[in-house]
Parts: sequence; structure tokens; C-alpha cells
Amino acid sequence: MANPTSRTLERVNYLRDPATVDALLDAFQSAGMPMGSDRWAEHCLALLKQYSEEARALGRVMQCLDNARTERASGCARLWLEHRRKMTREYQEESARREAGDAEGSE
Repeated sequence: MANPTSRTLERVNYLRDPATVDALLDAFQSAGMPMGSDRWAEHCLALLKQYSEEARALGRVMQCLDNARTERASGCARLWLEHRRKMTREYQEESARREAGDAEGSE
């Protein structure tokens, strides 16, 4: 396990005071959280982990969407560039044919 950060140590020290823990538990109970069960903390921790994983998954999905948008934009840009090159090449070929035809007609 990694070394705890200073913020983690602050949190642990904050919860070492029994009065603080009692105040927190009273606040949770007044907010309607189930305090009668000895599994309450495990239940809350499991929910927090679930929400954290869902947030990470959503972040990955959003990153994939951003990547897809970027790929789409660059793909469209490449297609447009290729289209412009093709049009230029066709125009140059047509111009060369007309010049060749004009040169033959003037002789």
C-alpha cells in the first residue's frame, strides 16, 4: 500500500476524537442513514466504492467519446484534403489536355 498523504493523515487525526465521531454519526442519523445496523459503515463504504467505480467508468466513456470526436474530425479533414487533391489533379490533367489540344490546333 502507498504511503498516506498529508490529507489522509489529517482525516485520520480528525476522526480520532470521539466527540467528532459522535457528532458525525448523529448528523448521519439525522439525515436518515441507517444507524441501527453494525453493517452500516460497510454498507456506506460499499456504496461509495460503487459510485467511485461508476464515476471512473463514466470518465472512461467520456474520454472514448472525446477520442471518437477527435478521430471523426481528423478523418473528415483527411477526406476533405484528399477530395481537394483529387479535384486539383483532375483540373491539372484537364488543363494539360486543353493546352495539348490548343498546341496541336495552332500547328
